[in-house]
Amino acid sequence: KPIVLSVDASSFGIGGVLLQKGQPVAYTSATLSEAQTRYSQIEKELLAIVHACEHFHYYVFGQHVEIETDHKPLLGIIHKPFENISPRLQRLLLRLQRYSFKLIHVPGKYLAVADPVSTSDIDNAQLMVSLLVQASKSKLDEILLETKNDIELQSVANYIENDGLKEKV
Repeated sequence: KPIVLSVDASSFGIGGVLLQKGQPVAYTSATLSEAQTRYSQIEKELLAIVHACEHFHYYVFGQHVEIETDHKPLLGIIHKPFENISPRLQRLLLRLQRYSFKLIHVPGKYLAVADPVSTSDIDNAQLMVSLLVQASKSKLDEILLETKNDIELQSVANYIENDGLKEKV
């Protein structure tokens, strides 16, 4: 299954989404350090790519990955002669050498999946996953069926249904 990383950077954070068949599989985000907040936008965007590749290394290493970015100037930097780019961009590009990827420009309005993750505080990353991912009816039915067939989950459900969580006074 083709793997797509959708990445984005904001003034204070970076984020990425691992996608398969257009559906989110996993999310990552990080708050930029004080020094990183002073990076140029192109450096932040490249840092977001590095962060996503390294975070999802287990999934993307050895695979050809499509990386979506809304920062068009990055496409030119990737193909520029190495000696013609800044040392910081060189270091970031060196970290990407082990990955096989194709960088694709996607206008920001179509890159909405990564944008909320990059602009969220790190503490809100789990909340964003809950808000962005909705299970289909068939997936919910499958979860319900498997829950009914799982002895441990049935024990937990019975405990909750029988007011087992209320403190006894």
